[in-house]
Amino acid sequence: MANTYINISQELSPQDLIYINTKKTLQADIINVPNTVIFTGATILEPTSLLPPTSIADFDLYINGQNVSSLIASFNNYVGGVSVTFDTAQLGYELETDDQVIAIGKFV
Repeated sequence: MANTYINISQELSPQDLIYINTKKTLQADIINVPNTVIFTGATILEPTSLLPPTSIADFDLYINGQNVSSLIASFNNYVGGVSVTFDTAQLGYELETDDQVIAIGKFV
């Protein structure tokens, strides 16, 4: 098992190592009531083909300090930024324009 790890780690490129270590914090700058936020100018970082693709699991999201990562309905790149839509039924409330939404994860 140790030899397998060594072989894989020797194949990782500098870009792979940057991807693995990336944890960028962003604050949403647009809140579309009732359930969507936008991080303008952001892009989801994608790995090389050696690593698994980026998923929602690579991000932590907080609304007013509360971790709501498990309540994400969709998380997508679009022209101009990244949009996140929450499941407000499970969240128990709708977003308001003065909410603070923070995302930590694999952003460019």
